Amino acid sequence: MKKAVSVFFLTILCVLFAGTFGSGFFRDLRNVCAGYGGGIRGLLLTAADRQTVEDKLNADVFPHSSWIDLFGGALRVTGVCSLHEEDGKQIVRLKDDRIAFVWAQRTPSEPQKKWMRALRQAAQDAGASCLYVSIPQKTCPEQTQYCDRGAENRSELTDRSYTDAFAEAGFPVLDLHARMHAEGMRHTQLYFRTDHHWTCETALWAAGELAQELGLPTDDLSPDRFDTQTWSGAFLGSEGKHVGRLYCGMDDFSVRIPRFDVKLTLTDEDETLRTGSFFDVVIYREYLKYDPYGTSMYGAFLGGDKARVRIQNELMPQGKHILLIKDSFSNSMAPYLALTCGQLDLIDLRYFDGWGVQYVREGGYDAVVVATTHLDMEEPG
Repeated sequence: MKKAVSVFFLTILCVLFAGTFGSGFFRDLRNVCAGYGGGIRGLLLTAADRQTVEDKLNADVFPHSSWIDLFGGALRVTGVCSLHEEDGKQIVRLKDDRIAFVWAQRTPSEPQKKWMRALRQAAQDAGASCLYVSIPQKTCPEQTQYCDRGAENRSELTDRSYTDAFAEAGFPVLDLHARMHAEGMRHTQLYFRTDHHWTCETALWAAGELAQELGLPTDDLSPDRFDTQTWSGAFLGSEGKHVGRLYCGMDDFSVRIPRFDVKLTLTDEDETLRTGSFFDVVIYREYLKYDPYGTSMYGAFLGGDKARVRIQNELMPQGKHILLIKDSFSNSMAPYLALTCGQLDLIDLRYFDGWGVQYVREGGYDAVVVATTHLDMEEPG
């Protein structure tokens, strides 16, 4: 059966090639050659410029996104359940038809442990409290079954090793994985099907858990205080971009918008100012469009990953000042946490010039929160 399906897809590829090449590709290629002066010299230069030929193929013959979709469709019908990526991760299809990244087990390095202790000491010297937020991965060991029996899930062991390291450095720990289980929450409902990030609804819940842990007011984070705007079947996540729409389909994408009055001011790393309502400031509309292989809709939260962002809550000028050391999971959580404090500063260690210890000493913060997955804990420079 699998052999027959493979032959079927090869036939489709041959038809596609015949049709697209016959529809003008060779003419276009001759035009490119002519741009190099024509003749043998033009042909040689065109052959040497592989990027030009590839761009011509992707743009005018068969778009790159269509190749991904066709490739993913072939994987799906032939029963392929996992793909190994060059950077050590594995893309795996789960029994409930979600897809996920699976990583090898990691443990904190000695430089990372040293940074944890230095950060804790800097916060203590500045009179700020500290907190480490353990962000659970999409692949929960108690709830995840893989189509590929050879896939190994080491995420919980890795999360535990980092949690223990932060605890040893003196950080109180907020274990969101444990909170999810205590509340009977299922991972199938907390994360996108085609992406490793949690949904907006989960981010709002996480913001409430964090605010409560920090002693911040949480009344405005009740879900019934928000309206939901949804873009149906419009989002293709990071894993989905690797294997295509025919393999995994598309996700719905939702944003929770406060019903109550909000006035925020956001300043990013380029000193760009945005002032106004929740939707005008922390949600970037230009990302909210159907563009599966281009702009990620998840970038609508804060405009994507940035080294530094400051959000001031103009309606709570006497509220606490919080520093959140983050990764992309917090892009969707931070806008809601900002509703509970006077000022929320965000730094992303992947882009920030330094490791934030001096930033903690000089920032005048009430609390310093580290909420970054082990995947983004790079070696301190």
